[in-house]
Order: sequence, then structure tokens, then C-alpha cells
Amino acid sequence: MNMLAHKNFLYLKGNDNADILFHINTSSFYRIYDPVFMRGFRAVFENNVEDENVFKKLEEINNKDFSCLVNCTHCKERIISKANNFTIHKLALVLTSKCNLRCKYCYANYGMYDYDEETDISEDILVDGLNYFMDNFKDIENIQFFGGEPSLCWKQIKRTVEFFKYQIKSGRKKEMPGFGIVTNGVCLNDELIEIMRKYNFQITISLDGPEEINNELRFDVNKKGKYQIIRENYKRIVQSGIKRIGIECTYTATHVKQGVTLVELIRFFENEFDCAVPHIVPVNIEVDNELNVINCLDKYLQYIEDAVDYTFDEMLNNNRITSTAIVLGIVYRLILHKGQQQICPAGVKTFSLSHDRRISPCFMYTSKQDISYGIVGDDADFILKKAYAFDDEINNKDVVKDCQKCYARSMCSSCLGSFEIDKGEVAVSNPIFCETIKHVTIYTIKKLSEIKGDEERWQRLNAFLRKNVYE
Repeated sequence: MNMLAHKNFLYLKGNDNADILFHINTSSFYRIYDPVFMRGFRAVFENNVEDENVFKKLEEINNKDFSCLVNCTHCKERIISKANNFTIHKLALVLTSKCNLRCKYCYANYGMYDYDEETDISEDILVDGLNYFMDNFKDIENIQFFGGEPSLCWKQIKRTVEFFKYQIKSGRKKEMPGFGIVTNGVCLNDELIEIMRKYNFQITISLDGPEEINNELRFDVNKKGKYQIIRENYKRIVQSGIKRIGIECTYTATHVKQGVTLVELIRFFENEFDCAVPHIVPVNIEVDNELNVINCLDKYLQYIEDAVDYTFDEMLNNNRITSTAIVLGIVYRLILHKGQQQICPAGVKTFSLSHDRRISPCFMYTSKQDISYGIVGDDADFILKKAYAFDDEINNKDVVKDCQKCYARSMCSSCLGSFEIDKGEVAVSNPIFCETIKHVTIYTIKKLSEIKGDEERWQRLNAFLRKNVYE
């Protein structure tokens, strides 16, 4: 299927009796099966022929009322000028720059980022920071513990929970925030597990697949893999009664070379860790690094297609949702016609606090003084203003040249870690994220069009979606 771009549209020439017209801005697609219109559309997109009937149809689509289809979740906050009326969706607490693993692809310098030495956040700085946000902002909805390896600072986690318990008792806050932690799962003591159980933590375990490949990529300072310890700790978490456990997997060229497909990983994580929708992301590393999936792109793209096929096969044949988070996210955005303006959830939706009192758009920017909003104690309205400026000037597809010309821009939910930010200019530094999103988008559109061409399958899919997605 050939792809042809024209202004706000992408035209896919089909191999059967239908072509596909994709409206980029609204994430809507249309099957073109009338022979006359098919010839007209192909002439316009392929040969730049001026066809009045085709232009009229394109104009009709462009002029439809698709108001607020882009996910502007902070539209209401745009008219708020004061921090004391602004609710922080997520506050990430970077508890430490220490880590007990030495993963081959670590983007964070084993938790050190750009700091000169390993440091934990002190209790005084932690409490001062939490008080600063509680004093100056309307509320905090969610707390995420990050590092380094946050489980090494379980006492700071305990202190944070106690802080919010007191806020509720004193009437300063109505309800506990949601708590989450991203951990390698190696060091989970009984007290931490009990805290996570009692306060209904969302636990995300970083794991790269079965024991052999995980231990090849993720190991301690002595180069010993920890899969079995992680597996046992997972069992302890489950036995404690904790339900909300997710998996984050970094996909590398090592996976591809060993024939570990995306579908195999989906099945593995569901069977072994009861996670039907793992977050499997391509490794964020230099293009010339042997681990970068860009070096085996053709096979990786085939694995993506297999994952999309698997997603729809499970929906249609087994009435269940299982996929990767990236694939499922794009499927949902296409089905619901919901795009996304921001590149990632950093910025206004996320604030990050580190041991040096610095406030940043995301834990990815810990130690990046040129990107930080300021420090604890700065004027809160100024901090919020910088957060909005970050979203407008950096975390915004409309100002990034690589995004402006991309047909998958409305579908993309990426990570700014794959972009180079230099003096306010933003450019793609690791193209594998872009290749992933673009290929999932195109193949999903083709898959939906194929299903729509079969009335019985289309009705079954819609019945499934009504029950599991639309409601």
C-alpha cells in the first residue's frame, strides 16, 4: 500500500477494492471504493491534478466541526493565572541518584543523571518540597516515586505517605493522592510492600523479558542478573494483596537478534506477571549503538505489524484486550478520534522534585538546570508560568519541525527524551520512536479499513468496543 501526502491528508493506495483517506488533524479515516472517486483521489495525490470534486470532498472534511478532538486536557487551566487555583496532576519525587543495577542502555547514568555524586533526598528537603506544593497550589492528585532506584529510599516513601495522612487529618487536604512507583523490583522489603499494599500503589516493574535476555541487559555492579529475585519479589507483592502491577520493558536490538518478538513478550508478561498490556518501548540510545532497534528496522517493523494483528485478533476472536501500551494507545486514539497536542506528559501535567530542591518538567530532566522551572521557594506563579511556557515552546508538536511534517503527529504520545533540546529548539535525536509511532499508525489504519470491509467482523468489533472502550 503506497502512501501519498497532501496538506492535512494522507492517501493510502490499496491493493484490493478500496483506498484509504486519512485526515491527520482529526485522526479520521475514510474508505474510498467508488471507482470514479478513487481515480480522482489518486490523480490529485499522485500527480497533483486539480479535481474540483475531490477538492470539494477534502474541503468538506476539513470544515467539519471537530472541536477539541486534540486532547487539550489543561484548557481550563489556561485561564487560571494563579498557582493557588491550579491542581498538579502528578508530582514525581526523584528520591535518589543511586541505583543497584547497571543496565546496558541506562539513559540516566545509573541514576546519577548529570550530578557529580550519588545523593538521596533528605527528609528536610522532601518535607519542605511537599509543603511548598501544598502551600502554593490548589491540590496534588498523584505522587510518583522515582530514582535512581526509589526502593532504596523506602523511609522517604514512608515519610511522604505520613505527610499526606497528616494533611488529611488536619483538614488541609480532602483525600490521599494516588501513589505510584517505578522500580526494578530487586530491593523490596516487607515494610515497603505493606506501605504499597495499604495505600494502593500502582507499581511499575522494569523488566525486559524472560530470564536470559533480561539478565543480559539488566544486571548489578558485579554483572549478575537479578531476574529470579525480581520474580520472587513479584510473588511477594501479589501475595500481599496488591493488584495494580504493570510492566515496563525496554525493547532492544538484542531482542530482535534473538528473535524475541513483541507478541512473544506480550504473552510472556501476561502468563508470568499477569500483565496483559505491558509498556514495551524501543530503547532510547544513540543511533550508532548496537542496542538501537534502528539497526534492525525491517524485522522490528514486522514485529509491530504482528502486534497490531494480535491486538485485533484477541478483540475479535477472544473478546479481550491484550497488546502493548503503545499499540493500544494508537488504536484507541484512532477509534475515538482523539489526538494529542503535547509530545509527552511532561510540562503542565507533571512536576518533578529532586534532592537539590530543583523543580523540573519531568524526572528525565533531573539535573538539567537550563530546562528546570526553578527551585523550592521560588514564586509559585512564576513556576506555573514556566510550565506553561515549556508546553507552548518545547512540548508542542506545532513548534517542532520534525512533528509538523509528520502524518502521525496527532497519534503520537512519545517521550521528550528522544528529542534534542538546544536553546529552545527541539529536534528528533532518536528516530526509532518516530518510526514506531508512524508504523503503528499506518498499519492500524489499514487493519481497521480491512475489518470495516467485512460487515460481520466490523459489527463484532464495534460490539466489543461499545462494551469495553466507549463506555
